[in-house]
Amino acid sequence: MEKNIIIFTDIGDTIIDEGTEERDRTGVVQRAQCIPGARETTLRLHDAGYPIVMVADGLTKSFHNLMDLHGLSPVFSAWVISEEVGEDKPSAKMFETAMQAMHLTDADKKQQRQAGYARGQPFRHPFGAPRLVQAPSL
Repeated sequence: MEKNIIIFTDIGDTIIDEGTEERDRTGVVQRAQCIPGARETTLRLHDAGYPIVMVADGLTKSFHNLMDLHGLSPVFSAWVISEEVGEDKPSAKMFETAMQAMHLTDADKKQQRQAGYARGQPFRHPFGAPRLVQAPSL
């Protein structure tokens, strides 16, 4: 069942606990733990038909390692990662890239919801999408 709401989600400190990251000598995250309940919530949203778009800052290989490790790779309709885009959030380019990947138009902006946490600062979606949740400071 396809839903009209599109979820744009961060990964670090939203699904993955950044404090548990284990990196190799090149800085690529090899392993990390999920925040309790985050994996299950993400899977439930996907199973309920909500399109979920990863919009995250970091290294592409890190996200593939972590999502594969936790069985979350298939839940994302699109992956938008700062290493590939060349800018970090909250750059509008990150969200424009996500919209293009999902074949969305300006009319779809009101259907977006943001899940994420900006450590130490309030996160503002550049298109004004409401926040679904804000993870507590870990």
